[in-house]
Amino acid sequence: MRVLVTGGSGMLGYKLASRLAVAHSVAYTTLTHDCTIRGAGRFTLDITDRQRTLGIIRKAKPDVVIHTSALTNMDMCETNKELADAINIRGTENVVDACKEAGSSIAFISTSAVFDSPHKLLAEEDVPNPVNYYGFTKLEGERIVASSGLPYIIARTDQPYCWTEKWQKANSATRVLSMLSNNKPIKEITDWYNSPTLAENFCDVLGKLIEDGRTGTYHIAGSDFLSRHDFALKIAEAFGFSKNLVRPMDASTLRLPARRGNNRLSNTKAEKDSGIRLLGADEGLTYLREHMPGVSSS
Repeated sequence: MRVLVTGGSGMLGYKLASRLAVAHSVAYTTLTHDCTIRGAGRFTLDITDRQRTLGIIRKAKPDVVIHTSALTNMDMCETNKELADAINIRGTENVVDACKEAGSSIAFISTSAVFDSPHKLLAEEDVPNPVNYYGFTKLEGERIVASSGLPYIIARTDQPYCWTEKWQKANSATRVLSMLSNNKPIKEITDWYNSPTLAENFCDVLGKLIEDGRTGTYHIAGSDFLSRHDFALKIAEAFGFSKNLVRPMDASTLRLPARRGNNRLSNTKAEKDSGIRLLGADEGLTYLREHMPGVSSS
């Protein structure tokens, strides 16, 4: 199988390309980061450049394009809607049109932010109602993919985390660990809830769904639903740091441009169709601890 991953320097893109390159012919795209993935070819691509997007996918001739490129900063999407539209909507249109021309299927990475249903267990068939402008642009991307006529997977996830590469931004786990490892207190929010998702676990599930030729919408998210504060407490416990360093705070004190939701994704369908269990927070953090950079897990 020939695979092209857009956004191959990002957290999920990098993990997906690295995983799939073990067994498949993989290429990936980057824009500003010069990263290398063993066994995979690299293209430089800005997905807002329509002609180059068409040309790269035409050249790569992939069986499937995994579209991870996106503007994921919620607050930036809220304050710069033109940029969010250019990348998350029109960029997705460019990728989809290129897939049509190349005869490729597509896997589109989406988000729990397409919903606004606090604490309800959300199945794939529940009606989206975006919680913020980022969620709106990703829902528009979903609609472009679903109406394309292409075989597709829409993979919604929530709060992915893993060890990062040097060029990647921190995530909810590595940011907490950076503070705790320096014996610095960290404030975490008690009224934002997520399903933390180990990136490797996400990639295993999505990779299996793609390899098996599955299509449709899937919720690929961790099995626990807990506040950012409670997740930080679990991180401290898993890595042997003092829980006293984790201080509670209310989201209302932040005054951020984008509202966050408390959307809980049901992962039953993804687990059933992939045959792979999606891990809870304790299991994911155990994996993280056992796979610390520079530490052998054997």
